[in-house]
Amino acid sequence: MLTSPLLYAAITAAFAGFWDFKTGRIPNLISLGSLALALLSLVVFPQRAWSSLLGLFALGLVPLLLFLQSRGGAIGGGDVKLLGALGAWLGPDLGLAIAVTGLTLAAVAGCLQALSKQKSLRAIRLRLAPFFALAFPLVLALSSLGQLDWFKSIF
Repeated sequence: MLTSPLLYAAITAAFAGFWDFKTGRIPNLISLGSLALALLSLVVFPQRAWSSLLGLFALGLVPLLLFLQSRGGAIGGGDVKLLGALGAWLGPDLGLAIAVTGLTLAAVAGCLQALSKQKSLRAIRLRLAPFFALAFPLVLALSSLGQLDWFKSIF
């Protein structure tokens, strides 16, 4: 039985976040498997095609360019694939809200870690997928309260 794309995206984010937290890697089975499933779901739900492809593009392009430019120093390949999969499931609005929230949480954590260890921000390496997983319930709660309307108006 097919269910909401939101559920599949939440499962993907949770598994990727857990795996990245434990190992520092996101298996292709999680990220690319989820992306393939999202794209295959368009056969059953073609009305989602535009939103799904736009989400894939919106969440995948900038991280991919950052990955290529930094040769993986700024963001990992698994994070790029994960963001593309989440974008394909969620579309651009909710996908960008989760990505921006996750990156904001990671930036705050990085600053706190740099301050506590008295290191420069360049010396801090964070695993991003756990922050995307944490952003999921936060964004959904804000969205259900109507608190993301300002975010949607930006994009």
